[in-house]
Amino acid sequence: MELTPLKPLVRFGERGLSRKGDGAASVSWYWSYTRLEARGTLDYKGEKQSVKGVAWMDHEISSSQLGEGLEGWDWTCMQLNDGTEVKAYRLRKDDGSSDRWSAVYWIDQKGGVQQVYADQFSWEEEDDWTSSKTGLSYPTTVRITAKHPQYGKQSYRLRPCIENQEFYGNRSDNAYWEGACEVLDSENRIIGRAYLELAGYGGGLGARLN
Repeated sequence: MELTPLKPLVRFGERGLSRKGDGAASVSWYWSYTRLEARGTLDYKGEKQSVKGVAWMDHEISSSQLGEGLEGWDWTCMQLNDGTEVKAYRLRKDDGSSDRWSAVYWIDQKGGVQQVYADQFSWEEEDDWTSSKTGLSYPTTVRITAKHPQYGKQSYRLRPCIENQEFYGNRSDNAYWEGACEVLDSENRIIGRAYLELAGYGGGLGARLN
């Protein structure tokens, strides 16, 4: 697969340091290519097929991913049909509320970034899916409503393309859900596509990462 950036590199947070809690160590070095042209070849069971598309590349380095009192996170990246992107995440506290360092980032057509923190957006769970394998329930359909610094209220509804996108990794006690979603606006029109990650619904994720 060959990936060619269509936009400049984006650094999130001050000097590329993204806050993940109040503690001094609760940060990560975080940058992304939010829109890349992707071309390559899929080799499956001896048959080769050319593939192409648009990709998103994240790179994050951290020594301590979650601050004290956090049990997991909900994260998404969206590529919208108008040529812009959105990255949003909430850091979930033990009581289910969002940490103040939860954030929404907007990336415009030229790669410029604007952001707001938890006091300027909401992350609402609209529907969930329960795994028959692990018994865990994940809020796979969500609505994110945020106040853009320039354009005001923005609403994004994420709906999974397929329900069962649960992964187990190398540890059975660290199951999580991540996969492809559609992005809909407030009038239920499809305006883009997204990738949604739901981690820590099995409990104790913060303790394992720190």
